[in-house]
Amino acid sequence: MRMRFKNEKKYLHIILIKIMNYTTNPIHENTKENDDNINPLHNSYNLRQAMKQQDDNIDLLKQGIDRLSHISKIINDESKLQFIMCDDLEKDVDKNNLKISFVNNNLQKFIKDVVNLSFCNNYLIIILLIIILIILLFCVLYY
Repeated sequence: MRMRFKNEKKYLHIILIKIMNYTTNPIHENTKENDDNINPLHNSYNLRQAMKQQDDNIDLLKQGIDRLSHISKIINDESKLQFIMCDDLEKDVDKNNLKISFVNNNLQKFIKDVVNLSFCNNYLIIILLIIILIILLFCVLYY
């Protein structure tokens, strides 16, 4: 554990001693007399244990943060790839929309042309088809 200030270690030591005293003292009184009666060897051991536990917890947090960082990088890469795929898909959809629009316009023109055929033109087509049918029947019967 890195100390940021010169007196931070000493300050943490005092705080941890007071916390230990508070939790071990049944009356929960922090008086000057209680601070003077602290066994320095016992509290030093407890302080080292507490600092070791804090270091272990910090290491676990660092591992968790590293895992989260790795996962976030994977998600970022995946989202970039999916963005590219979506962009390609959008281009293909636009291209196909243009083709569909062209086909629809041609179909509408064809329908207008068919509907606009005059009544005589329809009869002319029917007569022509009947003549072709007669010729085909003649060919089938005599050959």
